[in-house]
Amino acid sequence: MSTQHSVAEPEVGQLVFQAVGTLAFDNLDDCAAFPIPKGYAKHVACSSEYGVTCFADGGGVRVIATEALVTHADAVKEKLASEQLCPPDAFATVSFPDVSCVAFSPCETVLAVCVGCEVRFLETRALVACARDPTGASPPEPFAVASLGSPDHEGDRVRDFTWQYAGLAYLALVVPEDSDEGKLFVGTAGADDGVDIADRVVAVAMAPPPDGDESDGSTAVKFGEKHPGQSVPVPVAAWAHPGGQVVFAKLKERGLAAEMRGVSIGAIEDGTIDVDVEGLVFGPRPGLALIVAAREREDPSTHHVLALDAGTPEASNFWDSVSPPPPATCVAIEGTFDIDDDETIGLHGPYLHGVRVPQWNVALASHRKAWDNQLCVLEVAGKGSGARALQIDDDRCVPAIPLAGADEDSNFVTGLAVDDGGRGGRMLNPADKSRPPLPQGPTVLVATADHRVTVMRVGHLDENVAARYAENIRAREVEAEEVPSGAAAAAEAAGSAASSPVRSAAASAAASVVASPAKPAVAPVAPVAGGFSSAFLAKANAGYDAAQKALQEDLDKAAGNGPAEEPAAPKAGAAGAFSFGGAAASSAASSSFGFGTAGSTPSFGAPASSAAASSAS
Repeated sequence: MSTQHSVAEPEVGQLVFQAVGTLAFDNLDDCAAFPIPKGYAKHVACSSEYGVTCFADGGGVRVIATEALVTHADAVKEKLASEQLCPPDAFATVSFPDVSCVAFSPCETVLAVCVGCEVRFLETRALVACARDPTGASPPEPFAVASLGSPDHEGDRVRDFTWQYAGLAYLALVVPEDSDEGKLFVGTAGADDGVDIADRVVAVAMAPPPDGDESDGSTAVKFGEKHPGQSVPVPVAAWAHPGGQVVFAKLKERGLAAEMRGVSIGAIEDGTIDVDVEGLVFGPRPGLALIVAAREREDPSTHHVLALDAGTPEASNFWDSVSPPPPATCVAIEGTFDIDDDETIGLHGPYLHGVRVPQWNVALASHRKAWDNQLCVLEVAGKGSGARALQIDDDRCVPAIPLAGADEDSNFVTGLAVDDGGRGGRMLNPADKSRPPLPQGPTVLVATADHRVTVMRVGHLDENVAARYAENIRAREVEAEEVPSGAAAAAEAAGSAASSPVRSAAASAAASVVASPAKPAVAPVAPVAGGFSSAFLAKANAGYDAAQKALQEDLDKAAGNGPAEEPAAPKAGAAGAFSFGGAAASSAASSSFGFGTAGSTPSFGAPASSAAASSAS
């Protein structure tokens, strides 16, 4: 898919911030001895439904009631940094070493904790018990562990983790420690160790569920569940390959099958600046505009924030709006982060953090390398509405990140989370503090590289707009026994995942293939409804050159090019190479489309510019 480029200048918005306070969970000397957070760290997660926050630092995962976190942060606001400590009896610690990511599931009954190449799943109700009784409750143990790396690669790490908003399925990016690109895995909590579906991936993001499942404050829908008058939500993901290539994917069977559309960002600004992607975050609906962090290929010290809009897709008509694919709109958003690579040399991404406030149609975003202006407000409303950064003209209301260390050095964001339960309280009106506070807004939790958490209130100066959020606060006090069992939900999801027709048919197809350099044998297998047919997977896994040729011809036809040249017959199991989108591309901007095997389950990895994979052969 081609792209059209434009530049969006910042405008003054009406969002305002108020600092509540900052907390550390160990003294400054101990914090200084902790390892420097990785460039891809995502160290804070919050359950709005159950009022618990989990923060990862060098000492483990700190578990605290969100209300207590706010109270203690406010109590030490005026104290020196060395005195901004959370009382030791106010939180519990789960002793996991070197955590890269924490993330609550959409239903908020499970917390994923990424350690090395493992994903460890904890029950929220056990975390709530710890938060309610930090000194009495036993730290929870994982009810399931998924190992996603190769046994031969001890340096593999989960760089990013995102839930699919469908049951307890997830996407995880696993990358060797010294690289910027790795494998994308899909899995279901408690089901198995996951399946790699794409290679050479540098960043991944999951679109929010449709309106009515996020913006009205209700919990995200379970897999296959319908709301009155609404179709089943379609999980939509995006991931990036090297060379500015982005894939939009409609996931099926929890990600074991997909329909894909490819977008090449191409040269930005005056048409001469090529970029590489460093992070992805979806903005709020309407639309599925994608926020992209990118660096210039020729000058890697220069960074950009882009909004990539491939149409105005809703969950029920995503492919109708992009097929036949219109030109994607790529907007360079000015007025965002101040980045200095000298301060963060040696880090690996992805670097972008983001949380959505759908009621206000904004995303709050941060970049791991931003040393100033670290937290930005981005209005991303979908095609036709424009994308822009919203600035704050009142210096008292900017989202300031505390400086770090005795020398007050720059500080860096290592995670964002938001509490939608109103536990941070309402923000005073900055124009006149004698007036009633602004309507209730989100409470933002910012993890920073100095192993502390900063709490901020967010308000909207337009009371009519502000009310959209205030009307949907979902605060409630819960006890641990009131929280549904995440382990039970995972067991149910794991059972349905194991019986997936795609998984079963693919395993059958893989077992029936006998690789032969001359003529691969392919057993006839019935097509699977939706996604890739098992026959096609079997052909591709065996290096079936005719299928590769047909796929290349489909890609070239979609791009408006002539017939593809006769490809060399690939080796058994090898992937055929092609230029992204059928356009001429350098080796840096090309990738492979192929199917490998992970155990007996297919893997796919392709910035395809059409849905050829679901109809080829």
